[in-house]
Amino acid sequence: WYMGDGTVVSLVSHNYSYPRSGDYTISVVAYKNDKRDSTTKLVKVTKPAVILHTQEAIFKDVVWDEGIHEIEGFVSVVEGTLTIPPGTTILMRPGASFQVGTQSPSGLIAVGTAEKPITFTSSLASPTPGSWNHVIVGQYKTQATFKHCIFEYGGSGPYSAMMVAQYAASFSAENCTFRKATNNAILLRDLSFFDLFQNNIISDIQGYAIKMNPFKVPTI
Repeated sequence: WYMGDGTVVSLVSHNYSYPRSGDYTISVVAYKNDKRDSTTKLVKVTKPAVILHTQEAIFKDVVWDEGIHEIEGFVSVVEGTLTIPPGTTILMRPGASFQVGTQSPSGLIAVGTAEKPITFTSSLASPTPGSWNHVIVGQYKTQATFKHCIFEYGGSGPYSAMMVAQYAASFSAENCTFRKATNNAILLRDLSFFDLFQNNIISDIQGYAIKMNPFKVPTI
């Protein structure tokens, strides 16, 4: 079996899941004694309306499809870099979190545009502040870049903030909106700081807009 994405499988029959949507040309070649037969077919793989991630750990470079992704439990970027394309919506179920660099070197690139922002929001039909936990950046991050992102309805969990950096970690946020969070919008724990913090809007927050070590305030 030649699956059209570089994968070759030597089995009579098998199930195969494509990691990305697209058009694939599948070829199967069968042998019996000295005879050979083959057939080829073009298949179109479409992404589901909502892509569900349940307690998912990422260990390599991954680029998500644009669309709607729903998080149950957590998504943790353990190794490699996760890239989220413009126009993507991430629906966070109650108690859900998004983690990068908390265990080993890893990165997250979430770069939207003014026309197609990336949105981290609640999965609930009628969300309220605190409907999900947080996005957390750990001390092992290799890159954590957010541009034209919207964060809303988070802030529950042990850190009482919607965006968290810990153990002297850092991230950049540019042209982002942080709104409708319970507790704090952004928490920079310990000696965490901003790589860049520019042209952002923070509104409708029940706690502090930004809570951080006073020695790191100049990084704003």
